[in-house]
Amino acid sequence: MQIFNIDHCFIFVRIQKKVLQRGLELLAVGGRLVYSTCSLNPIEDEAVIMTLIKQCGKIVPTYW
Repeated sequence: MQIFNIDHCFIFVRIQKKVLQRGLELLAVGGRLVYSTCSLNPIEDEAVIMTLIKQCGKIVPTYW
């Protein structure tokens, strides 16, 4: 069994930010991007979203 490693977490965060940023670049004006992860780690979820909201400024998050 693998033990949680914070370094691995930050590797995944960098990848997720790149994937999400590319999705935003390809999104049509007025379009909707759905982002979902299988992680329960707030660093991999909320932190990724908040970083991109700060960078882009006009993203309106919708939570279900």
